[in-house]
Amino acid sequence: MKKKGFKSISYKLVLYITLIVFLVSIFLTGASYFFSSSSLEESTSDAMKNIVQQASLKVSAELSKHFNSLAATTQDEIFLDMYANKDLILARLEKVAKENDNFDMMVSDPTGQSYSLLADSIEISGRVYFQKAIKGENYISEPLIRSGDDNLVVVYAVPIKGRDGKIIGTLSAVRNAAELTEMVKEITYGEKGSAYMIDSQCTTIAHKDYELVMNYDNDIKTAEKDPEAAKKLAELISLERKMMAGETGVGEYSYGGTEKYMAYTPVKGTTWSIALTAPKSEVFQQITRLTIILATIAILCLVLGVILAIFIGRGFKKPIQLAAQQAHIFAGGDFSKDLSDEYLKRKDEIGVLAESFQALTENINELVSNISIASEQVATGAKQISDSSMELSQGATEQASSIEELTASIEQIASQTKLNAENAKNADTYASDARVFAAKGNEQMEQMLKAMEEINISSNNISKIIKVIEDIAFQTNILALNAAVEAARAGQYGKGFAVVAE
Repeated sequence: MKKKGFKSISYKLVLYITLIVFLVSIFLTGASYFFSSSSLEESTSDAMKNIVQQASLKVSAELSKHFNSLAATTQDEIFLDMYANKDLILARLEKVAKENDNFDMMVSDPTGQSYSLLADSIEISGRVYFQKAIKGENYISEPLIRSGDDNLVVVYAVPIKGRDGKIIGTLSAVRNAAELTEMVKEITYGEKGSAYMIDSQCTTIAHKDYELVMNYDNDIKTAEKDPEAAKKLAELISLERKMMAGETGVGEYSYGGTEKYMAYTPVKGTTWSIALTAPKSEVFQQITRLTIILATIAILCLVLGVILAIFIGRGFKKPIQLAAQQAHIFAGGDFSKDLSDEYLKRKDEIGVLAESFQALTENINELVSNISIASEQVATGAKQISDSSMELSQGATEQASSIEELTASIEQIASQTKLNAENAKNADTYASDARVFAAKGNEQMEQMLKAMEEINISSNNISKIIKVIEDIAFQTNILALNAAVEAARAGQYGKGFAVVAE
């Protein structure tokens, strides 16, 4: 009969194996996700850093190509005298402009006086690109609004050198600023990763959203004007400040509710910096796929574990049920049934259990046989004890009369003992009175001794007083004797001494 809440061994085995497989699967999935995430983050950072550095080199190379084209143009002898050879120079510039898709090209003297394909006379001494080029630097300007059509342009400027190597002017090329955006559009990471460039003032000069370039988007200035925007752009601005400082690195920021990675590096030969950004969600898509795969594998392992546990449980269940049935038979008092040889011959714990049950059966049968023999012996002994009891009963009757006589003697002794007790009580009373009288006598004796001691002390004091009086009398006698002697010497003049002597 099964107890209430009974759960079989096979059920528990399936449950435990399922739990173990589940926990192991969870652990392996979690560990795989953690290590994969760490590895992916590291590889993503390295990959984005490599991409943005390659992009920086590509942009720098593209800029260098235009600078080299301008520098090669300035090697023509006609640029040694920009005014005398103006027509030749303009013809040459027109050809170069068509070959390189330049909007305009311009020649300037050391004072900034210039002419171009589109203007006969221009003064550009205040332009940064002229100031840099006249000092010997190749320089590209930030995007500028082109007068006339409001298009954004960039100006490439290089120095013109004379035969002695001294700078005698500058050559500039005006190009569409959108080409910078076209450069960064080619730089991607995954499906949504993109690049952009900022100048030394954090103004966007290239972005896939060209409207930001047209509007001179500047996150720092936006944050200064709008405190709410400052909070949203704080992480991005922190990274852009590092870009402005010419640093190379990788970071994370949140923009428009999207968590993103950013890799950044400066563009060689400029004050610009280029950045590559990518959403974290896209980066971790691979991890999500891996997690799904691992979860699927874990579920399959769990199912296989359950199936395996069921088969194993069934293998254990039958012999254990047989052992339980055998124990139930034993509980009913039947020890005559032997176990099957199928289980007795097994070479595992089930076989050991079967052998133990078989040995128990044999031992109990032997014990029952011994108990039966002992029962017969006990019955014989009981009969002998019964006979002995009859004899003891007769002896007990005879002893009863002797006990009555003994009882009478005991009563007499008890009476005498009572009398002795009363006499002892009286003796105790007399002894108590004697102790009281002795105590009083002792107290009076102590008082007498104390009085005698006081008398002795007083006697000593009186003796001292008498001795003092005797000393005074002795001194008085001596004084009288001296007075008599003096009176005798003085004659009639010594009457006073005679009075003293008396």
